Amino acid sequence: EVIQLIRSSKDKAESKRKIEARFGFDEIQSEAIVTLQLYRLSNFDIQEIINEIAELEKNVIEYNAILADDNKKKKIIIKDLNEFKKLYPCPRLSEVREEISDFTVVNKETQKVKRGKENYSLELTPTQDIAAWVGKNKPEGCVTVGFALETNNEKQNAQEKLARKNLDMIVLNSMQDAGAGFGYNTNKVTMFFKNGQPKEYGLKMKQDVAKDILDNIENLM
Repeated sequence: EVIQLIRSSKDKAESKRKIEARFGFDEIQSEAIVTLQLYRLSNFDIQEIINEIAELEKNVIEYNAILADDNKKKKIIIKDLNEFKKLYPCPRLSEVREEISDFTVVNKETQKVKRGKENYSLELTPTQDIAAWVGKNKPEGCVTVGFALETNNEKQNAQEKLARKNLDMIVLNSMQDAGAGFGYNTNKVTMFFKNGQPKEYGLKMKQDVAKDILDNIENLM
C-alpha cells in the first residue's frame, strides 16, 4: 500500500502528504519512508520493515502503560537496582554525610532564640578541610580532584588551592562569567593540573562540562 501511494503521487512532496494522512506519520517519518525508495526493495526487505514497525508499535504501547502506572515504574526501578547490586557487589566506598560547609557555629544554642535583641551575632569557626586531609593522606595511585568557585583572582586562588591541598586536578568556576554558575543550564570552567598545562573551556551545557571533567580524570588514572 505504501508503494502504491508513492507511485500514484506526482512528486515527493505529495507522497509525503499521502503517507502522513494515511498512516498518521510525522514529517520526519514520511521523509525517511520516501527516501527509502521502497519500490526497489525485495519482498523480504519489505517484510522486515513491516515487522520492525509492528515491534515498535508494541513497544510504544508497553512504554506508555509503564509511564501511566506508578507501580510498574517502581517495579522496574527495583529490578534495575537489584541488577546493579549483582553487577557491583562491593560495599559503598564513600560515606553519606550531612551537607558540608566551610564554617560552623562555635556556641550552638540549645533552645529557640527569642526576639528582643536588635542585633544578633554568631561566632563561626572553620570546619575540617576534607579536601586537604584527603590530599595529605591519599594512598599511592589515588587521584584527587577539587572544585573552586571564585569571585575574584579566580585563577590565582584556584592554583593556590591546587597546591595547598595536594590535589591532582582542580575545576575552577568563576562567578564573573556570564551564563555560568548557579541558575543556568550552562557553565564555563578552567581545569588546572598538578602536572600539566591548564585547560580552559568555553560556555557549554552542564552535562557536557561533566563529561569533560570525567574525561580528564580518566586521563589522570
